[in-house]
Amino acid sequence: MNHNPKEIDTNKLEIVGKLSASMFHEIRNHLSVFKLNLDYLNLSKDSLPEDITDSINMLSEISDKMNHLLNSVLYLSKKSNDDFEIGSLNEVIDFAINMISSRANQNNIHIIKELEVDEPYLNINRSKILQVILNLLKCL
Repeated sequence: MNHNPKEIDTNKLEIVGKLSASMFHEIRNHLSVFKLNLDYLNLSKDSLPEDITDSINMLSEISDKMNHLLNSVLYLSKKSNDDFEIGSLNEVIDFAINMISSRANQNNIHIIKELEVDEPYLNINRSKILQVILNLLKCL
């Protein structure tokens, strides 16, 4: 049974891609726990020495950058035809605001939601829309 060398290489690349995506998911999960603990420590920043709060802030920024890189790699590993689904922009906006609300509160930023009441459901790419909204909210 002879196999074409290009076919073998293609199969190897497919396996490596799947393993990498799985590994990146695991790293991202652990990074989320790390970030949650940093956010918890940040709640006590008034009672901590300045050098400790500086370290917490630096680690938080590094964690955000690592998460962004992991999300970019995971995005590339996704199949593009499965990205669109019927959904609500209001739900995505609400989810994004909930994701950043604790950080916004820490920075004395108050977000006021004014969502469309009778918003139609659309064929959307939920993860891309979420990323755009999060990027816009980070500008605050």
